[in-house]
Amino acid sequence: MVERSWTAGIDDPDFWNPKLRGAICFNAPAARTYLPLTIKKTELVLAGRLRALMFEGIKFAFGKTKLSPLESGAMCYMMSKRSYLGDHDGHWHSHLMFFVPLTNAAARGANSPGSQF
Repeated sequence: MVERSWTAGIDDPDFWNPKLRGAICFNAPAARTYLPLTIKKTELVLAGRLRALMFEGIKFAFGKTKLSPLESGAMCYMMSKRSYLGDHDGHWHSHLMFFVPLTNAAARGANSPGSQF
């Protein structure tokens, strides 16, 4: 699919950037758990929701179990060099993304001796 700017975080400066287009392919766990989140965000944007209300709608959907937590192993492939990922980054290099639940960075080893995070 092609991701649009509103799939970014609430504070992302490119949140409403109409130029953003990110070609993205999901593995099966991401298609089951991350893709529905993207679809829900798109539905809320197309319904004319303001950014803050959109994120409230997402929280509500998770609370009502209409959206599932990320499955273990969820990841995507962003291999197109023609994708435009924002005014700051422009066309970005091919890469993989691994989706994980939000946690404290220290729980993943951030800033630990020898850590790459």
